[in-house]
Amino acid sequence: MGSDCEYCETYVSGRNMARHLQKCIYKVELNTKKSDVIFLLKKQRRSDETEDLAVEELKNFLTDSYKRTIQIYQRVIKEKNKNPIEKIKEMNVSESTMQNYLLEWKLFTRWAKRNEKPISADSANTYIAALSNLQKRASTIRKKHNTLQLILQQVFDRNVVLNKFRMRITYAPKKPLTDKELYDYLEEQREIDTQDYIIQLLLATYGLRINTAARLRVKDLEFMFLNNEEEPKIHLPDSKVKNRRLEPISPELQEVLRNFTKGYTDVNSYVFYKTLFPKDPKKRAQDLCMKINKRIQNTKVLKKVDNYKYSSHMFRKTVAYNMYHTQEKLIRDQVRSKIGQSQGSNAIVHYI
Repeated sequence: MGSDCEYCETYVSGRNMARHLQKCIYKVELNTKKSDVIFLLKKQRRSDETEDLAVEELKNFLTDSYKRTIQIYQRVIKEKNKNPIEKIKEMNVSESTMQNYLLEWKLFTRWAKRNEKPISADSANTYIAALSNLQKRASTIRKKHNTLQLILQQVFDRNVVLNKFRMRITYAPKKPLTDKELYDYLEEQREIDTQDYIIQLLLATYGLRINTAARLRVKDLEFMFLNNEEEPKIHLPDSKVKNRRLEPISPELQEVLRNFTKGYTDVNSYVFYKTLFPKDPKKRAQDLCMKINKRIQNTKVLKKVDNYKYSSHMFRKTVAYNMYHTQEKLIRDQVRSKIGQSQGSNAIVHYI
């Protein structure tokens, strides 16, 4: 059994009435019956013919909004009985990206409920504008903008397009460290805290993301479980890379990690902060990132330059930067030798 909605005066089955009222444009946005809206529109048109165009636009807007609400209702509630969360989970993305999508959807719907807004593209635009007023970082807001647009296209309509993102985004480049800067910094960290020193030593050795240190388990220290004839390796897990990364490990670093994990009995135990940080890898990475970044901010050996950003990512950039420029120098020397220039000649720049 069903009945007509008292607001939009459309027939709705009884079991879907509560859900319909949450989406009904006449209840959510106007809190007025459809017949009353039409009456007021007609009255306005009769009383002031000069506003006929505005009234017609308003009528079209209400009609389009009502139709869109019905479409949303049909797709979300009736289409295979799937709710938005189920549709988001059907998206072909990685697990970490999926968690980000679900979190952003939760934040948006919570905001919409708190502000008595329907779930729509217009509400999403208002939500993004509200984030701008809270002085969130432009890069963060753009990421939320793009994520919400993808989700709305998946859940409701593939033709949904949010307002163009116009905030200007500026990035401060990460600071690559010189060999001396890196050595001095790690020596300082060795004296302050052994565990944080080893974490940063790993980051600097292999150019790792912070999530690798957060995810590293005893079983990933494969050199500890190999026979003497096998080349010592370490597995470096990374949530952003699907390929398994195995790297050789120096005897010095092996000894550091063996001494640090002495007494560990569970091979599934996290290597770093196994009890202090939560078990969830993503949350562990966030907490560890904050901790290491604080170490970097409080250092007394690095002379900070305002044009650069100093964070845990600087270790990753340092490895890439130094490797690139080392190889570039070797190639320049080879080219100089090939064409008969003296080594170190700056004239090579005119040939490459």
